Amino acid sequence: MSPMKWPLVFIVVFLLLSGVFYVELCKNREITENNAACTAGTAVMDLEKEAYKV
Repeated sequence: MSPMKWPLVFIVVFLLLSGVFYVELCKNREITENNAACTAGTAVMDLEKEAYKV
């Protein structure tokens, strides 16, 4: 892997972890979908699923 790709890898991992974190936060606190953090986290997860399909 070329050194130029490392920042991209870091960003993808960060987004994945933050998405998982927000989804877990939603489950643990049983927050409604109206919660901004929960919505953002699930949106990130959906984007990543689309990205990995390519």
